[in-house]
Amino acid sequence: MSNAKESSVLGPAAVFQLIDELREEMALPGGSGFQSYVARNRKMGPHTYDLWITDPVAEAWYNGSERHDTRETSWCLAHIREGMKIADCGAHHGCFTVVFSKAVGPTGGVWAWEALPKNAAVIEKNLTLNQCTNAIVRPFALGNERKRMPLLASDSGNTVLARQDAQETDETDTIEVECVRLDEEVARDIRVDFIKIDVEGSDLQMMRGAQRVLSQRPIIDLEIHNFLYQDPRATLSEMFGMLAPLQYVYSVLPSPDDGAVQPAGWNIDLSELASYYNPHVFCLPVWGQTAQSAGKRRRWW
Repeated sequence: MSNAKESSVLGPAAVFQLIDELREEMALPGGSGFQSYVARNRKMGPHTYDLWITDPVAEAWYNGSERHDTRETSWCLAHIREGMKIADCGAHHGCFTVVFSKAVGPTGGVWAWEALPKNAAVIEKNLTLNQCTNAIVRPFALGNERKRMPLLASDSGNTVLARQDAQETDETDTIEVECVRLDEEVARDIRVDFIKIDVEGSDLQMMRGAQRVLSQRPIIDLEIHNFLYQDPRATLSEMFGMLAPLQYVYSVLPSPDDGAVQPAGWNIDLSELASYYNPHVFCLPVWGQTAQSAGKRRRWW
């Protein structure tokens, strides 16, 4: 991999300051007083859908253009098949949830977890709007234990785990939400085929609470928030230590917005991965001779 960018840890308030700066650069209105509307005929891969746009961040993310094709969405759709069971962990307003629902068809199913109650309500509206009857919304945060937990929420619908060093601003509030374990949420008779993980810095805690589901070796789209980790290298070490026995081959997207998906092979260089600000790691389970062949390789980058 190349063009590594040194990561730095930002507190929650700094994250929301970046969001506010982005809004100003794009000349977007503030969150309060925003008039909700439906963006019609959005497209991702072969799928067409409508989306409720309820705040400025959603407008920037989901209505900037008619097509929502990115390297991440292309990778996901290339690996999803009809009939799959998908866990959408950190679903925001349900853009991926709707597309996943269409991709797996009536014999498949999608479960969407979203920590912020008002976001979960928007997902429900988007599922109804698109007649997605094979998808269910779970309005909970995901972690390693069932408890009430504090989240720092912005007025535009973004959340991060509130830490002791977090400070509220005029644009943020600390709210309490219910946190659950994915292993308790998913019935034992359900095999999860695909997981999208985008839980805003709670990635390690979510994975700790999902070890039974992960042991089923689903395909994984893992968004990594190095800029929110106190110790990115140590956090990544534990995360990929969980995956190591499960025989995955990895690919890395260094940045959500730019760069090509790069094959990482059987072993990930965690020091290099930690140097990226907000990468994705795509995880494919390998089987039989493929696994044996991959296991002989020391490292692909």
